Amino acid sequence: MSRHFIDKFEDVSAWILLDKKTNKFAGKVLWHYAKVTVSCGISLYYNCSLDGKVLDFGKIGTAGGYGYDKQSASFSDCLRKWNIEHNGISGVGRDACKAFLEKNGFIVLEAI
Repeated sequence: MSRHFIDKFEDVSAWILLDKKTNKFAGKVLWHYAKVTVSCGISLYYNCSLDGKVLDFGKIGTAGGYGYDKQSASFSDCLRKWNIEHNGISGVGRDACKAFLEKNGFIVLEAI
C-alpha cells in the first residue's frame, strides 16, 4: 500500500478549490513542510482540469534550500511535472499560485 506524501497531519497547508462556474467543490492543493523541503500536491475532482489534465496526487512538486518562497516553488514544480504551462510562479509567493488558479477557473479558499 503506497503512502500519501503527507503521512501525518502537522506542518501542512491546504487550499480548497471551487469551480467558479458552479461554486461546487473542485479539488485541493496540499503542502507539507519538512525541515528545509516543501512538497506540493494538487488534486482535482468532478471533471475539473488544468490545461485539459485531471490531476491527482500522483505527481508531487518539491522545493528545498533557502532564500526564496518554497511554497510557490513546489507548486510550480508540481505543475511542471504535469506538463502544465505556467510562468512567473516559482519562488515568488503564494499570491502567484492563487492568481494562477483563479485565472484557470477556480475560487481558492485557504483551509489551513
